[in-house]
Amino acid sequence: MFNKKTDRWERCDRTIKDIDHIGIVVRDLEKAIKLLENLDLRVSRREDIEHLKVRVAFFEVSGNRIELISPSSEDHELTHHIENHGEGLHHIAFQVEDINQTIKKLENMGIGLAQGKPRGEGHEGKEIAFLNPEDTCGILIEVCQGKK
Repeated sequence: MFNKKTDRWERCDRTIKDIDHIGIVVRDLEKAIKLLENLDLRVSRREDIEHLKVRVAFFEVSGNRIELISPSSEDHELTHHIENHGEGLHHIAFQVEDINQTIKKLENMGIGLAQGKPRGEGHEGKEIAFLNPEDTCGILIEVCQGKK
């Protein structure tokens, strides 16, 4: 993994277990669901995550998951994201064994968290955190850990 503090690549223990999902931000969740259903995909899970003020729908595709995510309030950061950047690909999420250990390892390498802190409980009750895109080549990366 690239260590921003030393400005070089370093070998480290495997942090990422697997891809959890690819997140796509949309204005109208129902319209986006219908679009994917017209492509013969089916919703595998829907969830309103009230404390994060988002609605999500997941689709399973060949063992991979696509998350449609829509803000449920006008003052949400995703509403502003859509206004500034449009709908579309938003983030890639990776499963990790221990989110706190992963965050500590990444911070030691100079990779911080978006907004300076983890998000807490996300979809399916998973603990989630987003990495600062300024530290990850502009890629918004989510790390998540399932319930223990």
